[in-house]
Amino acid sequence: MRNESIRRTLRFLQWVTVTFLLTLGVLLATDVYRSKAPLAEGLEEIAHLKEQDLADAKLAQTVRDLDYLYRSAYFQSVDKQKHGVLLLSIGFFTLCGLLTLELVLFQPKLKVPKTTEQLPEKERRQLLIFASCGLVVLIGGIVVMRMMMPSKPSAMEIASSEEPTAANEAIDLAAALEAEKSQWPQFRGSILPNTNILPSKWDLQEKWNVTIPLPGNNSPVIWGDNIFLAGADETARTIFCFDAKNGELRWKNATSQ
Repeated sequence: MRNESIRRTLRFLQWVTVTFLLTLGVLLATDVYRSKAPLAEGLEEIAHLKEQDLADAKLAQTVRDLDYLYRSAYFQSVDKQKHGVLLLSIGFFTLCGLLTLELVLFQPKLKVPKTTEQLPEKERRQLLIFASCGLVVLIGGIVVMRMMMPSKPSAMEIASSEEPTAANEAIDLAAALEAEKSQWPQFRGSILPNTNILPSKWDLQEKWNVTIPLPGNNSPVIWGDNIFLAGADETARTIFCFDAKNGELRWKNATSQ
């Protein structure tokens, strides 16, 4: 009687886990589908506003605010979908553990086979086939949802470049943080007290124009006479270094996805 109670509990937990996986999978797929269109429309609206006269202080502030909201929504969507995939994986392995535990604790009793009954070996084979098919379907679903998720801009990690001496130099963290105050290392400048004296008014003039080889949602990093940008497609992620004076491409570093 006690063993039967444990078995019923295990099967109840299995059904709860299956229900959780199905519900979470539907919610995750719905979120991916619903978030793609608004994010794309927001990016198009920001690009449209940037084509206008940004000398207007109100328009420039509007662009900054919209850009901040877009980035916030983008990374929240990516994090939510990433956590959803993680929960799916945990739920799947939990289900596998419950099934394995039931098989270990309650092995099929050997009976004298009759012509009208299935052999235990055949039952195990069918169970193995069903479990394998379920595994393939779940992995395929996770891969499809991962492909539907927007690619998160990668961190600027330069393993090698056309300037190997700079890449191999040891970095003094204190000196780097001190230098950051006078540079533009991320969106809206440094998080440290920035010593750059920015004018309250200026006239925008195009000094040079260059097309980035790959698209990417990231903020330019300006350090000295270098401008760093990142771009990516379905096969590679690339960091570009441009000359701030004339826009020439100094070097690039690409890594495969």
